[in-house]
Amino acid sequence: MYLYKFHDYNKLKNKLDTIFKSRCFKMNCLTYNVGQANCNYVKLDDFGFFFDIGLTNKNDPNKNHIDNACKEIERLKASVVVLSHWDLDHILGITLNNPNFDRCVFIAPRFNDIKSRWVSAIRMCAVLKIRGADFCLISKEFENSIVYETPSKEVTIWKGKAIVMNNINAKNNFGLILKLQGNDSMLLPGDCDYDVMNMNPNIFATTYSHIVIPHHGSVMGNVLSVLKKNSKSGIAYVCQGEKTGNFKADSNLVQNYTSLNYKVKNTKDLMESKKYRVKLR
Repeated sequence: MYLYKFHDYNKLKNKLDTIFKSRCFKMNCLTYNVGQANCNYVKLDDFGFFFDIGLTNKNDPNKNHIDNACKEIERLKASVVVLSHWDLDHILGITLNNPNFDRCVFIAPRFNDIKSRWVSAIRMCAVLKIRGADFCLISKEFENSIVYETPSKEVTIWKGKAIVMNNINAKNNFGLILKLQGNDSMLLPGDCDYDVMNMNPNIFATTYSHIVIPHHGSVMGNVLSVLKKNSKSGIAYVCQGEKTGNFKADSNLVQNYTSLNYKVKNTKDLMESKKYRVKLR
């Protein structure tokens, strides 16, 4: 388990360059219905990794569909887990969803920087470490900058900033953000607020074909001020359960994305199909 500070950028890059593919011919992203949680699996040729692996921590009317999705997730093989932040849904997902993490490399923000869930996070990491997992913990010194990028720039990981913004807490905003670039592009922001991401001018320099809406579609900064209008028809995905309370894609959010030429899809509507498959190359 190693804490990478900003001056360790090259050390981290050299380590991850030996794990990630330098270039791939096929790139797919699967976004699963796991209730009020994020769970995305990226397949680069024969190499697979998770960006978040969540599981709802609430009762959900679609529990049968969520359970079926989890059974499929358990069969997925991953060499890396990129964990955007340490919320309970991700801790549950790691501990309950998949038994195949013994030799995985976890890339995640340093849990010392959070004020809740850190005891659960440390316990989980200790068990996985004993079983052979490796951890690349990212210091807050990486705020608003690139954590890692593959040589071909097909995979880019940024870090947010640990501040409260638009009612989204620092624990969510300091998280990791993933960009996938194939023939089409996709942004997976974890729970990071639009305005926090916009502090890094490179994140919204791309017009994304696909975007996972952050924080399950709850009220955040104004997406109209940061996201470019799509010249083609894009798709925005909301990872939310049936009982969402304040964490839901309201009509204003849907309208905003529609005005930017995105169609909004909800994971709770997947039912038997379990997942959305995005073919980026």
